Amino acid sequence: MHPTDPSAGHQVASPPQQPAAAAAQPTPQIPQMWAIVELMGHQRVAGTISHDLTFGAPLMRVDVPEVVYLDSVWRNGAFVDVERRIPAHSRSVGHPAVFTIHWVDEATARLAAVQIKASPLKLISLHSALDSVPEAERQALLQLTRSSALIAADDAGDNDGPL
Repeated sequence: MHPTDPSAGHQVASPPQQPAAAAAQPTPQIPQMWAIVELMGHQRVAGTISHDLTFGAPLMRVDVPEVVYLDSVWRNGAFVDVERRIPAHSRSVGHPAVFTIHWVDEATARLAAVQIKASPLKLISLHSALDSVPEAERQALLQLTRSSALIAADDAGDNDGPL
């Protein structure tokens, strides 16, 4: 429509045109929010909090900072201090699992992370898991895996079954 519409007899205001640079304004930067979060299952985690929509559902993301602490271990008949590290990691948590969020400053959250010592999920290799099992149980587990492998190999060539 033209700014002057002769059929209406009056001027129609058109929206002001903005230059492309002004239209593409950067989104405001959200400040880091630090918190100690109490979760279902008597768990606590501390770090920076953000909103996570990675999988379509709204989740709360907690980025836990790296934790470095001293641990006393018994070696050669005496306690020795050993430096331990828990790498920085993230947890995405569903809102129903959150009991309380304590908003704190960065220093308080980092100190809480050291106290809590929340570890990231650790992948366990089959070899290390088997090494920790007593010999009789280890052999029984290995037999189960052998029979499972035999069944899987037999099923791979058999297309006449009910499934």
